[in-house]
Amino acid sequence: MIKYALYVLSIMSLSATAVPTLEIANKSAQDISVKVERFLKGDTTKVDTSHFTIPGHDTKVANDVQIGDGLKLEISYFRDKARKMQRVYIRNSANNKTKYLTWNPDEQPKAPLYPQTGVFWGLGKLIGANQTKTGLSLENNVTRAEIEQRPAE
Repeated sequence: MIKYALYVLSIMSLSATAVPTLEIANKSAQDISVKVERFLKGDTTKVDTSHFTIPGHDTKVANDVQIGDGLKLEISYFRDKARKMQRVYIRNSANNKTKYLTWNPDEQPKAPLYPQTGVFWGLGKLIGANQTKTGLSLENNVTRAEIEQRPAE
């Protein structure tokens, strides 16, 4: 009976720990400011907005985003001493996927936000390490085709 109670408690504690759905790794040297507009479970009339800053060469997890939510991101950054903004839309086909993304405008200037590839530039997949540097699984991650981005005017 005691073993059963411990088993139930351990299962309950595992289910209470939600896996993050949005993670952005900032590979640039500059801080970025991120505005997240969340369309709750795909309902475009219910929008929840949050803001956070990611220091250069750091990673941020947004714990308030859930699987099923539609997303629009606005990323503000400085380039050539001018403030720039990139608008990013995650297509509805990706609503039931994780959004583990990398920001790197130096390497990818036209599409600076792209899916994380995992450890060893994605080669970790070959050895069973298909995960982000923070240990999140990339098995159900968004693809490049599901990310639409354009500079804000």
